Amino acid sequence: QLVSSAMLDLKQALILIDGKWTLPELEAHQLPVIKGDTRSAAIAAASIVAKVHRDALMVKLGEDFPQYKWHLNKGYPST
Repeated sequence: QLVSSAMLDLKQALILIDGKWTLPELEAHQLPVIKGDTRSAAIAAASIVAKVHRDALMVKLGEDFPQYKWHLNKGYPST
């Protein structure tokens, strides 16, 4: 379950971003980190969670729309 942003004071948070750009619409302190998944354990962990979520979504889409073979569009190596 996601944590509601109402429960977080984003002005007190530091958001690590994997990449070189910040999110202008997000009012929080942001630190872009190029190749962040190799330089930050927090970014690497978030990347794994995102990949697992995406894989589950591809399997679900494959069940709902078998003609598109979405279930084959999952899994890729991580460093």
